[in-house]
Amino acid sequence: MSETVFGVTTRLQSVNEVSMANVANTDYTPAPITTSTWSDSSSSTWSSTSSSAPAATSSASSSSSGSGKGCLAWPNGDQSYLGDYKTDKTSLIYTWGETAPSNAASLGFTFAPQLWGYSNENAFASTVVAGYAKYALFLNEPNEVGQSNIDATTAAGLWKQYMEPLKALGYQVGSAATSSNPNGMTWTQDFFTACNGGCNPDFVAVHWYDISADGFMAYVEQWHTAFNLPIWVTEFAYQDFNGNDQGDLATIQSFMGEVTAWMDQQDYVQYYCWFGAMLDMQNVNPLNTLMNPDGSPSDLDAKSRKAETGWLVLAACTLLTANRPPCFGHLYRYVTRPEFNASFRNVSLEAAVNRAAIIRETALKSTIFVGVPRVILSLAALHDTLDEDVKASLRKKTTQRLATPENIEATVTRGKALWDSIYAPHADKLHGKLGAYHPDFIAFIIQAYVQKTKIKEISAAH
Repeated sequence: MSETVFGVTTRLQSVNEVSMANVANTDYTPAPITTSTWSDSSSSTWSSTSSSAPAATSSASSSSSGSGKGCLAWPNGDQSYLGDYKTDKTSLIYTWGETAPSNAASLGFTFAPQLWGYSNENAFASTVVAGYAKYALFLNEPNEVGQSNIDATTAAGLWKQYMEPLKALGYQVGSAATSSNPNGMTWTQDFFTACNGGCNPDFVAVHWYDISADGFMAYVEQWHTAFNLPIWVTEFAYQDFNGNDQGDLATIQSFMGEVTAWMDQQDYVQYYCWFGAMLDMQNVNPLNTLMNPDGSPSDLDAKSRKAETGWLVLAACTLLTANRPPCFGHLYRYVTRPEFNASFRNVSLEAAVNRAAIIRETALKSTIFVGVPRVILSLAALHDTLDEDVKASLRKKTTQRLATPENIEATVTRGKALWDSIYAPHADKLHGKLGAYHPDFIAFIIQAYVQKTKIKEISAAH
C-alpha cells in the first residue's frame, strides 16, 4: 500500500509534493507476527534453485505504470471509512480470511479470500465457490510456529484439496506466503517437490520485514527468478526483528517511497500490500501504521497516497472561506506539533517550511475568491505563529506573476489546461445527461439565453 500506492496531488509553486490517505476494516484478524532472531538483511546474498518449482506460465501480467498495484491488507472488520482508502492506485483488498468488508465491492475493491490455515479451512471451503472472487490466497507464513505453522508436505495436500480445483472455476491462485526468514524459500521448494507437479499457482506471494531497500528489491527479484512467476508482496514493512534501530517516520517514508516506486516499474510485481492499515500493529514498529488512534489517516498513509498536500490546501481554503484568520496560525501548529500547545515541533525544519509554504501559497491564490481583507488577516495570523527558523527559511524573493508578451501565451495555455482539467469532465457529463433528454436541449438553452440578453439590450437602448 503504498504508492505511490495509494490520489490526486496538488502542486504549488516552490513547494514539495507531499501526500495523504485513508484506511478500513474486516472481521478476520491475522495471528501475531513472530519475533525472530534471524536477519533479513542477508537474504539478498543467499541463493536457491527452482528445480522443483512448477513450470513457468507467465513472467508478468500487470502494467509497469503501477496504477492499481496497491493492495489494502485489512484486519479491521466493517468500517464506513473504508472508502477513504480507495484510490485509483489501491485496487485490491484482503483480510487474512475468507470474507470481505461488506462495502468493499461497492467501493470498487477486488477482494482476494485467503485460506489462512487450519483455523478457517472449513469456512474457506464453503465460502470460496464459483463466482465468489477472482483471486485466492494460500497459507499465511506456514514456515513460522506463530503463524499457520504447516509443513510443506501437508500443505501440498491442502493445496490439491482446496486451491487447485479453484483454477477450473476461473480463479487465479497464489502460493503460500512464507515469512522472509531464509527457511521460507526452502519451505516453498519442499512444497513444490511434495506436490510432484500437482500444484500450479498463478503467482507467488511473499512477505518481507527488514530495513534495507536494496535488500527488499533483491529479495523480491530472487523469488521471481527462482519460480518465474508474477509476485504479490502481501506483507512488507520497515521493521527489524533483531533489535536494531527501527528508524523514524521520515526514514520509513523514504523506504516506502523507494520500494513502491521500484515495484511500480517491475512488470512481474502485480500487487503490494503495506503492513499497517490497522490500529493494532502487534509487534511491528507502530510508525509503520497507516492509521491514527482515532482511525484517521496517519502521516505515513498520507505519504503512500500522495494526498497530504491536497488536504492541507483544502483545510486552508476552508478556513479562508469561513473567515477565521486566527485559525490559519492554528493550522500551522497542527501540522508541525504533536499537540497544539507544544513548544517544540515533531517534524523537520524542511517539512515545517514546506507546510508553511503550502498554507501561505494557498492564501495568496485564494485572494480572487475570498477577497484581499481576509487574506491579509489570515497571512498576518500565520506570520505571527511561524517559528523563527521557518520564517527565515521561507522564500523572500518576489517571483514574476505579471502577464508579459513573453509569458502570456504560456500562461493562457496553463490556465486553459487547468480550467479543462476541472470543468471539462463535468461539462461532458452534463452534456451527455441533457442531450439524452433531448438532442436539441443544450442548443435551445443557449439560444434562449442569447435572445433574452438581446431583448434586454434593446429595451435598455430605448
